[in-house]
Amino acid sequence: MHQYYLMPSKPVVIFEAYIPNKFNYLNKFFEILNAFVDVDHLKQISFIQDLISLYRDSGGFDESLFYDRIVKLLSGFSYHTVTGRYMGANGPIDESVNVVRFIIQDCDLENDLSDAVVRQARDIIRYLVTKRFAEEIGLEDEIWFLEYKDCILERWVSRKSDSGE
Repeated sequence: MHQYYLMPSKPVVIFEAYIPNKFNYLNKFFEILNAFVDVDHLKQISFIQDLISLYRDSGGFDESLFYDRIVKLLSGFSYHTVTGRYMGANGPIDESVNVVRFIIQDCDLENDLSDAVVRQARDIIRYLVTKRFAEEIGLEDEIWFLEYKDCILERWVSRKSDSGE
């Protein structure tokens, strides 16, 4: 029998990107998102290399530690599709949108996320999802990016009971 135990709450930052849900975007959509679970892919992206150069210039920067932390912070994503209506220049527009959610947490810490860690994660997500998608597809007027601060993650973790019940 499994029992669930509430782990200590931890601070997280949530980022969401809103990308139009169009059939001809699907391959690019998943190509871009898969970069978040493939560190070798991250290392090949010029923006990441530019970020590393900026951080290196600020002194005390460890590139291998950077990748280790980013992989932990960007350990995955989820997405869902929503349909909504918004006001366009010529009146209401109905559109389906893929919402990609990233929950940024520091797996090594139970206390607050540092501003530098959040900034790095935000920069990478903004580039890899919103900017890269917009420039490589190049057909949308807008792509939205939201940041939720002061969020708390509570995790119920299953542990097998020794009681044999």
